[in-house]
Amino acid sequence: MNIRKASLPKDTRSIHSLLKYIDLSIYPERTDIENPDDQWFVFEENMEIIGTVAARRSRGEIRHLVVLPNHRRKGIGSQLVNCTVEFLKSIGYSKIWAQVRVGNEESQGLFEKLGFKRKSRPITSLKNPEVKLYKYILVL
Repeated sequence: MNIRKASLPKDTRSIHSLLKYIDLSIYPERTDIENPDDQWFVFEENMEIIGTVAARRSRGEIRHLVVLPNHRRKGIGSQLVNCTVEFLKSIGYSKIWAQVRVGNEESQGLFEKLGFKRKSRPITSLKNPEVKLYKYILVL
């Protein structure tokens, strides 16, 4: 098992295949994996990418966390989030945030377990007003 910075464009196809497990409709850029503002990380096992996450450099934001369904609940998501937190901390952030859908209790639990605090009320997605999100913040 290994977390590494994604090698783009080499890993683009694998990341795209993982992103089908999350709803990208709330993101204006949809699946612009090669956006230079994002640092992607991948979790590899037996030479297969089974998890990914992106760090938005300009905002201190964790984005697009996804682990293959048959590999969930094994600590991979926690490792990916922790790696991303360390990366954002290394470039100067003392506060890191993420948005999680109101109905995604699994991800909410993960962020809370890792010390993120949920803002008290849901916010509405600017891209899709039908989607409600919680904002989670980690103060380092």
